[in-house]
Amino acid sequence: MASFKQPAKAYLVGGCVRDALLGNPVHDYDIEVYGMPMEKLLKHLQSRGRTDAVGKSFGVIKWSPKPGETYDIGLPRKEINTDTGHRGFSVHADPFLSLESACERRDFTINAMLYCPLEKRLIDFFRGKEDLEKRQLRHTSEAFHEDPLRVMRGMQLAGRFGLSPHPETLTLCRSMHSSFASLPKERLWEEWKKWATQSTHPSMGLAFLNETGWLSHYTSLNQMIGIPQDPQWHPEGDVWEHTLLVCDAVVGAEPWQEGLSCEDRLTIMMACLLHDTGKVTTTKTIIKEGLQRIVSPGHAQVSSRLSKVFLHQIGAPLWLAQRVRPLVQEHMMHLQQPTERAVRRLARRLEPESIKHLCHVMLADARGRGKASQASPIHVMALRKTAEKLEVTDGAPKVLVQGKQLLGMGYPPGKEMGRLLAKVYDQQIEQGWIEKQSALAWLLKAYPPPKEASS
Repeated sequence: MASFKQPAKAYLVGGCVRDALLGNPVHDYDIEVYGMPMEKLLKHLQSRGRTDAVGKSFGVIKWSPKPGETYDIGLPRKEINTDTGHRGFSVHADPFLSLESACERRDFTINAMLYCPLEKRLIDFFRGKEDLEKRQLRHTSEAFHEDPLRVMRGMQLAGRFGLSPHPETLTLCRSMHSSFASLPKERLWEEWKKWATQSTHPSMGLAFLNETGWLSHYTSLNQMIGIPQDPQWHPEGDVWEHTLLVCDAVVGAEPWQEGLSCEDRLTIMMACLLHDTGKVTTTKTIIKEGLQRIVSPGHAQVSSRLSKVFLHQIGAPLWLAQRVRPLVQEHMMHLQQPTERAVRRLARRLEPESIKHLCHVMLADARGRGKASQASPIHVMALRKTAEKLEVTDGAPKVLVQGKQLLGMGYPPGKEMGRLLAKVYDQQIEQGWIEKQSALAWLLKAYPPPKEASS
């Protein structure tokens, strides 16, 4: 008996359907085509625009009907488990796979919905829309356990959309604990990046890691749980609870959505996540004025070192550690008197970061202490005001004296010139000079050029 095949039909799938149901802007559209073999689909798309078959072996084609407009066009796929771990399966495109079977391979129910534009019909085999309404994160099928990266994906989805995990999903994730070692750093990084830059409830993503037991894979974070803080300054609880509140506080700040690039949000969020990791080894109890107090001297410096270790562990780019470390190291600076000299020095120490971004971290840190800390700390406001006055909010003072000027004055090139430039810049920071003549006058008096050069 001859088999009957339905005519080819295209559906919107995955994240674009989810985001549309949530009322969020949809930027990327994924389309899945049923009933058309890959070669025929490719030929059809090529006649209607530019194609890039970079993912052809996985049944995915990038199609651009016009410049600046690109869609991922794919065939339904089935994944065959070949081994354990993230890479332990092979993917095969199957244009005649049933809709339900194709949806079943997806990670969570909220990502397993399809929408037919022609029929204006939502297809939802696994009650993903209901889970969205409940703000619930639930795995689609038992096939979830074949790819441990899905646990990390659950972390960033929980943070991005404010989702609580279904109890059965938690149980399944816990059973996958040992599979973490199979995950490549570059894939871990993609999930952490989405969590840091797109979360609306970052604490819920971190809580997901804790509830699944996967937080134990990140020692710097896991060890913050149970580390006490002085209740006078931190009535919210231990260092972990404070960190959750700080991450939520920075997202809740007005400038977060406007005026910050993706790289800026990534840097600030990671600084907030890691700013108190050093309290694990520096926290101690002392007696001060007859009272028992909890202190963590030097924790900012230790946290700065640990931030580099953590960022390396998750596969973050090197530039991120270079930006995060100074923010973490200086996050207690607002407790000092913000004199003009101190603020200029701070702007220089923060490079390649800025006082503007440091203030984001400081304000989130202050507001991450529960309901008792909603007001903006006056010291942070004073620091920002002084930085604005000195025009160092976005970076250190501009160098007044450069090498070409010294050459013209008779100073010989070489390492000694580099040392002289560093010394004059130090004095510029210390004295607050804004005119080049002041810096040059000091240099000529303190380090005159060689006599033979000036004769």
